[in-house]
Amino acid sequence: MNEIDKNIISGNFSRCIPDYNAHAHVQKIMAQKLENLIFENFNFKEDGILEAGCGTGFLTEILLKRKKMNITAVDIADCFSCMKELSTAYNTEINFVRNDLEEFIKMTRDTYSACFSNAAFQWMHDMPSLLLNISAHLAKNGMLAFSTFGPDNLFQIRNLTKIGLHYMSKGEIAELLCDNYKIIHISEETQTIYFDTPFEVLKHFKETGTNYAKEKIMSKSEIEKFVYDYEAAFSENDKFPLTYNPMYFVAEKK
Repeated sequence: MNEIDKNIISGNFSRCIPDYNAHAHVQKIMAQKLENLIFENFNFKEDGILEAGCGTGFLTEILLKRKKMNITAVDIADCFSCMKELSTAYNTEINFVRNDLEEFIKMTRDTYSACFSNAAFQWMHDMPSLLLNISAHLAKNGMLAFSTFGPDNLFQIRNLTKIGLHYMSKGEIAELLCDNYKIIHISEETQTIYFDTPFEVLKHFKETGTNYAKEKIMSKSEIEKFVYDYEAAFSENDKFPLTYNPMYFVAEKK
């Protein structure tokens, strides 16, 4: 699988922001499950929260509905207007920083009581360094809670196109966490969405920004081939599945 170009990912997500909330059903469910894990396992200070990969604010809004928090929200896409709307709606401070999370966490001098992230860590180039750097900026006993995706994620697309991310397993991520964190919770699941046509699968990718690092628009012949191959390989009772593999992690800095 190809390493992603983050400039392309930034552009993809920025363009899909107006449609994202209506189509990112799995990511929204993941944020809701992460909420339960966060508030079941920890009491944390509300004055220093880092949200890594805030997007349009699924998790941000969940957090603010629970408690008034001072949040630093980082995303590679242009999510400023989404964060401003939430800041106004909940009468609280959200400091939005548009930046690559991996670069931000190297540069920041701030310390946080907790770091939360929903459906974003799969885009990172260097997970070992990311987790180490987050630990360095968490207060003693600081909390890290995140969701990401596992090896079975979008396997239909990856099998056909040979394009996609390299997804780490929950065991591989757990091994990385062990050095600097006490692991509280790990789990994973699969969720499958069904579409009426393979073309709708492609449309779903465009509307959620998950079309990887493919910069050029698919040609008519490429689309036709994709539709034909998807129909041949994955048709189930005249429906076409797309599988997601969410994983959830909660840990405490040692």
